[in-house]
Amino acid sequence: MHQALGLRAGSQHSACESEYHIERALGTACAVSAAPLLLRADSGFCSQHLIARTLEQAARLGRQVDLLIKWNSTPILG
Repeated sequence: MHQALGLRAGSQHSACESEYHIERALGTACAVSAAPLLLRADSGFCSQHLIARTLEQAARLGRQVDLLIKWNSTPILG
C-alpha cells in the first residue's frame, strides 16, 4: 500500500532518497499548477547539495522555487 501511494515506512529517515522524492514532487507540482512553488522542509533537509540539486531541477523545469528549510546548526558535509 505504501508503494502505491508513494509513501515510506514511518521508521525511515526523513531525508532518505530526498533528491528522488523532491524531483518527483517538483515535477508533479509543475504539471498540475502554474502557481508559485514553495519547498518547505525540516532541518534533516538542510544540505547545500540538496538545495543546489533542487534549484537546478527547478531551472530545468523553467520554474522558480522558493525554499523554506529549517536551519541545521550541526555542520553537514555535502
